[in-house]
Amino acid sequence: MLSNASKILFDYKYRVLITLFFIIFSPFISENIQNNIALILIFTIGIIHGSNDLKLIQKKTENFSKNFFFRVLFFYVLIVIIGVLIFFIYPLHGLIAFIIFSAFHFGEQHLKTFEVKSRNKFLIFLFYISYGLLILNLLFYLKFDNVSEIIKLISNFDLKKYQISYVLISSFFSFSLFILLLNRTFKTLYEFFLIVLLSFLFNTSSLILGFSIYFVFWHSFPSVKDQITYIYGNFEYYNLIKYIKSSVLYWFISLFAIFIAYNFLDFRQDYFLPLFFSFLAAITFPHTIVIGSLK
Repeated sequence: MLSNASKILFDYKYRVLITLFFIIFSPFISENIQNNIALILIFTIGIIHGSNDLKLIQKKTENFSKNFFFRVLFFYVLIVIIGVLIFFIYPLHGLIAFIIFSAFHFGEQHLKTFEVKSRNKFLIFLFYISYGLLILNLLFYLKFDNVSEIIKLISNFDLKKYQISYVLISSFFSFSLFILLLNRTFKTLYEFFLIVLLSFLFNTSSLILGFSIYFVFWHSFPSVKDQITYIYGNFEYYNLIKYIKSSVLYWFISLFAIFIAYNFLDFRQDYFLPLFFSFLAAITFPHTIVIGSLK
């Protein structure tokens, strides 16, 4: 059995309470402290949740040979490098790709338990991506000044608020339509409740804290639970410990890479957040592909 502390982190109602806590108290916490909390969450749990992708591939293929492991590792790292290069050579295209990949990945993870009444894969894809775009653009709209500044630094693109509004409105109506067509259950009310809850969170907290609370508590924790069940057969405390132990090397390499990039490459002093989101994008691409392949 999981310890009580572990259960709390993976239980829906406790994640709601954690979100409410930050909604209430974020206005009384300085932005600097909020950002530090966010970075701790993302650089620990956020990165760890994507640190067992190679083990997931081995489990899916039932191939545990060293030769196969290093082949997969090579292609995995290659995708990360390609993602980094796209961001530096074609930053706007890289940013758009990151948003699309992230939107689909968030939707796929969050909506996986829905009993979708359709076998049309394209409709399901639109269902997933509409949810992810809704969450991301809700954050972008409520923190537009910060987001537009980061996008300007990354891509030199001058984002307008009405552009975010169009995507936000269309993704909301698309998600609402899909959820009514594909899943007419009481659980849909919980989804709209969560959207309202996240709206308050994004409005009261800093950009990076709002993102981290969603990313860690509403995405990473459920993802870790699913991955542990997939790899080890059930979600127990000792399997959680094994999962964390097997994540340490990848986690350390990821932290080391961003430390080297920020401290030894010639970046402007105000470029940390653009670099941070570029780093997230680079590791999101292969992770999304791996998780999608498990379906």
